[in-house]
Amino acid sequence: MKNFKANGLPLLIGSLPMDSHEEAIKLVFEHTPEIPLWVQLPRYREEGMIDQFLSGLPGFTDEAHKNILDTSKPGFDAELIAYFEDYLFSFFPAFPDLPMKPIKIFLIPQNLDLTQN
Repeated sequence: MKNFKANGLPLLIGSLPMDSHEEAIKLVFEHTPEIPLWVQLPRYREEGMIDQFLSGLPGFTDEAHKNILDTSKPGFDAELIAYFEDYLFSFFPAFPDLPMKPIKIFLIPQNLDLTQN
């Protein structure tokens, strides 16, 4: 492969360490106009991964701007199992030959603090 010439484009993830959405968008279109992305600025709490992807998880709360997984609520265990069953079974129509195997459920300690400090 003496004459190999890469013909690729840059790939960005989306999270940028900036404060201004306007400046972030300008930066993206200046450097990667062929492959723009949806800019996310994790300095804004609502654009962080925890708030975006744990929304709807049973027991997940945002008390006093602190992410908490509260397992003390009655019915938490059943809600958590149902949440993950729905999540897992949503994949099965795409993979009808996937063998079903029993899974072990491990419960999370009460009031686990997920704040990253």
